[in-house]
Amino acid sequence: MPTTCLNYDKKCGGCPLLALPYREQLNQKQARLQGLLGGFAPVRAVQGRAEPYHYRNKAIASFAMQHGRLVCGLYAEGTHRVLPSADCLLQEEILNKTLAAVLEAARAEKKIGKALEAHVALHAGDDAASAALVQVMGLNLAELFIVSDCQVSSAEPDAASTVGQGANFPGLTVEVSEARGDKCERCWMHSPTVGADADHPTLCARCAAVVRKLPQF
Repeated sequence: MPTTCLNYDKKCGGCPLLALPYREQLNQKQARLQGLLGGFAPVRAVQGRAEPYHYRNKAIASFAMQHGRLVCGLYAEGTHRVLPSADCLLQEEILNKTLAAVLEAARAEKKIGKALEAHVALHAGDDAASAALVQVMGLNLAELFIVSDCQVSSAEPDAASTVGQGANFPGLTVEVSEARGDKCERCWMHSPTVGADADHPTLCARCAAVVRKLPQF
């Protein structure tokens, strides 16, 4: 398994501690927590892992066009410059593999200009793919992949969608289509609920509910 990040020397903002010995990483995290929370309550010791890789269960990826090609990855630290990579050493491997499949499917017919224009459906065609999807069923997949909607589906992919197969899970089918509904001007996600609230016609239902609770000045 690779243990060297290809983008670390390019100042990737995703893992600034990765080049340190693992014990030092834990010490710095402990000090950070102590500084943030120690004034409010006792801070227990940070628990390490036997294998200090692929432990993040949230995929963070930004999409961009570079030299006419759609890429995804993390931002360089302090910038909005995307460092192309779909093989983060800290994200769970199933998330890396699914993200790579989404990217390739989108490239096939240029369905995605921006990530939030995409609706993604994941279909399991065998036991291995089903087991992989079970691992992420409790997660907000749209938020993880930074798309407007992402669902696990048992239906057949739509004929009009772009479809790709998982590289490491051949039984995983990734269906990419244009996101449904209009763009919410607050969260930028596309949703059929945009316009449903008469008081906030340019917002999705979730954002309208949040704005309604804000203090009125």
